Amino acid sequence: MEKRLLQALRLKSKDLINSKTILKLVYLYAFLVSFEHILEYVFGIDTIFKPYRVVGILIILLTSLYHGSFLHHKNKNDKYLSAIVIYGGVLTITFYAIGESINLAGFYNDFLQIFFNLLLFLSVKKLELTYEQLDRILLFFTLGIMVNSIIMVANYYFIGSTLRESGFMDNPNSAAIAIIISFLYILKSIWKSGLRTFSLTTLIYVAILAIMALAVFASGSRSGVIFLFIGAILFVAVSVKASGILRILLVGSLLFFSYNLFTTLNTQTATNILNKVFESRFFYKLEQEEDDIRLYLWRGGLEAFKDSNFIGLGMGQFRSNTMYFKKYMSSLLPYYVRERIKESKAGLGLHSLYIELLVEGGIISLALLIIYFYLVFKFCLYRLKFSFNFDTHVFLFVTYIIVLLSSFVSRGMLGGLFWFAILICSRNYQESLKLNPQRILIKG
Repeated sequence: MEKRLLQALRLKSKDLINSKTILKLVYLYAFLVSFEHILEYVFGIDTIFKPYRVVGILIILLTSLYHGSFLHHKNKNDKYLSAIVIYGGVLTITFYAIGESINLAGFYNDFLQIFFNLLLFLSVKKLELTYEQLDRILLFFTLGIMVNSIIMVANYYFIGSTLRESGFMDNPNSAAIAIIISFLYILKSIWKSGLRTFSLTTLIYVAILAIMALAVFASGSRSGVIFLFIGAILFVAVSVKASGILRILLVGSLLFFSYNLFTTLNTQTATNILNKVFESRFFYKLEQEEDDIRLYLWRGGLEAFKDSNFIGLGMGQFRSNTMYFKKYMSSLLPYYVRERIKESKAGLGLHSLYIELLVEGGIISLALLIIYFYLVFKFCLYRLKFSFNFDTHVFLFVTYIIVLLSSFVSRGMLGGLFWFAILICSRNYQESLKLNPQRILIKG
């Protein structure tokens, strides 16, 4: 009996050590999401093994090795996400088997990236995280975003870059959405501190918010700028229900004080930065009324969807299969299509998760996604109403709204950012484990 008890304690100790290791890898992964292209920029190494992907592979392996299959956990809503990926793969292979035009390289590229993100998502869902651990994950994520934001601000406002800035991230739009999530996290931290208007901590928070806002403008993402304002306004609107109108007045007075401090310290620097903001692509596009290329992509994509009899073309085919890209885009953007295919031997993504799923996976894939998004929305709303950690769930609820909105104009399931945001919004969190705050449990 004593021998069996000792063996059980050893196994429990082993699980605890491995759980701590996995948790530390999750922290590292959250930090590295912002550094997707750091190997290319710093060392000139272009590889599929991005730092955050290597860490993600380790998380998947350790979770599977020590704690069983990642496919079994309590959140049944995630079966809809799994169904989207599996259905897209089966549909594409079926098309290939019956002789349809399928670019296998494009299919393998998209399927493997999305499948990897799905496995990582399900693996981390196995972890029984506390609110404190969630806060630490978000802190590491925000630290990475902060570094990226400083690089973007330095390049655009001080070095004088005329390009759309994304730092080490894949593209400016993804960089803007990542910054907005961190922006909301800092807002949550200010709100939770009770808005001590003139405390040093609050002033540091406001300085960070200012840098992040400038970085969003530097990205040139018009949708990012709009989502930034929507997120901030929605956060205050939802939070004020429990906190009173006085907090809005305090926030306003704090921002007014910060603006005056900024303009007083260095008038010339302030003027230069404000001029650069108004020279950014966001305001330039408003003045020029230039058509957005995404509108043409969506029109071409919807034509392809109709011609596929609402079944879809197959995973990754609109972008990678030049036959489809030429067929549906040549009449809309003839010069761009010629140059794009000549330069990269491929088309362009649809820049909308909803339309991308509709075009490549058909009406079934989009229906599965809408069901999943609806169930997660209900979950976030329920937790917002009934959780004691109100500030955290305000942040998660508003972040989820930003995910829903940004999916209209984002790269979708190929991006690690989408899966990270969905992951933190769609799961339960436990109260502190007082005996061992570092411990995480594994769902059986």
